Amino acid sequence: MKNSQKEILFKDFQCHWKKQFQKIPSIIRYLSSYDDITTKLDTFLPLNFSNLRNSQLEWVSLVSQFDNLIEADFFKPYWIPIQKNKYDYFIDLSSECLPLFKVDFFFYEPYRWYKKYIAKDLSQFLIDIDNANFNIDDYLREVEGKEATQLSGFFEERDELGFSSKLELYPIDKHSLFGD
Repeated sequence: MKNSQKEILFKDFQCHWKKQFQKIPSIIRYLSSYDDITTKLDTFLPLNFSNLRNSQLEWVSLVSQFDNLIEADFFKPYWIPIQKNKYDYFIDLSSECLPLFKVDFFFYEPYRWYKKYIAKDLSQFLIDIDNANFNIDDYLREVEGKEATQLSGFFEERDELGFSSKLELYPIDKHSLFGD
């Protein structure tokens, strides 16, 4: 995609989300100041807020090019990728709470992307982490528990589809479970 096309898409993005987008640099700066968060969130390396505009320009153009229905339906141009060199962690501008989440892929039919919420209300999360009684380890264990519950639901849905013959399930053999 030509840079001029990317700029048009970014200008359209700014028409809708400029006010919310202006909050993101200070949020990234604030999150980056907490080593506990950046080290304990798996694979999280915060984006340098000075690269935010270019990062969002690339993100908006990428989202506009998705042609696979699973990606096109899931990913949104108003999500702000806040991770350096990856598209794992996002802030959603469409909600006043600015949720912070990680995306992951469910590798079994029915295939899907899903959100693992780190904070459904980012403002409250930033207030909580300043509290001396806040335990990041306990909090992240709770987040992991919610993801496990969500994944369990995906597997239950998969089982139901398989039992109703709406999904072709292949037999399990030892080679699919274990490597050489």
